[in-house]
Amino acid sequence: MNNFVMAIRHIMEKQHGKDIQRLAAVTVENHEHSLVLCEVQNDSNSNEQLENLCNKCIEPIISTCYRCCECNYSLHLTCAQLPNELKHPGHEEHTLKLVHISKVWEIIGCRACQFYTNGYFFECEICDYRLDVKCALLPTKIVHKSHKHALLQNYFQKSLITHWKYRGCLNCNGCGNRIWSSTYSFSCEPCNFYSDHACALLPHCVNHKWDKHSLILCFPPFTDHPEEIYCEICEEEIHPKYWHYRCRECDQSFHPNCIPRLGESRNMKFGRSIKVVGHPHPITSVRQGEFRSSCGSCNESLYGQRAFKCASCKYSLCFDCVPDLVDSGKLC
Repeated sequence: MNNFVMAIRHIMEKQHGKDIQRLAAVTVENHEHSLVLCEVQNDSNSNEQLENLCNKCIEPIISTCYRCCECNYSLHLTCAQLPNELKHPGHEEHTLKLVHISKVWEIIGCRACQFYTNGYFFECEICDYRLDVKCALLPTKIVHKSHKHALLQNYFQKSLITHWKYRGCLNCNGCGNRIWSSTYSFSCEPCNFYSDHACALLPHCVNHKWDKHSLILCFPPFTDHPEEIYCEICEEEIHPKYWHYRCRECDQSFHPNCIPRLGESRNMKFGRSIKVVGHPHPITSVRQGEFRSSCGSCNESLYGQRAFKCASCKYSLCFDCVPDLVDSGKLC
């Protein structure tokens, strides 16, 4: 079981005072079919586009889950029992409501991690405030392998404005990116250690089709590395101060953002199909367009970008063009 599922299970059991139920079948609002209890065997060498992800939190499913027998819809046991409303310390003014994205091409941005998602999210419609399921259920304190002390979650960084004024802007210890006052982060202020949500939520290990071994997230100082480290995907140098993934057996290193599963679309699930006007076949959402592929409507390059692709021919569309061409919302 992954760390996120364990964390939200603990939170829900603490709130409700009972174990997560294991029912033979469940029904979920906004999904037309029943879900049945089943075991999942994940193949570490499977196609990343078809990775088995939970439709609510967009985290990998690696054990018992609820699955729809008629479509690509699965849920963690815990996520199937998420509350419909949530009080969140980052938005104390109003209660957040659990919302489902119904359109295949629709995505929303999370206020905490700044990534887009097409999963479920908690929303305050009055304030236009949204958190994806993963960020909404994070505890206020976490233990992270990158630092010896527990890290506290900061909401909107209001307490750190004085720090910026006298000591300059804050930067994430994981990637070096600036942490803005409007974003969430984790910190150990006595040690001047800060991590944005994107880095704090990186998995400890991840599989990639370019390496038969699991890649391990590494933190400085790097005592077993050469002086210069290069990413196997983008072939650019990896900064010696920042986190990266490494396979010691194959002596390969990777920027976290270069691994497709951990890039800009890390909180999105792909594989849903839709029909569009002017094309005879269904098109399916994919994490990355192929080399030299372009949108059949606007002609923009889709290489490395999320897209919709036809399995029968080379036709592809970008996410922005799909709404104008959708065939009355017909799903496949």
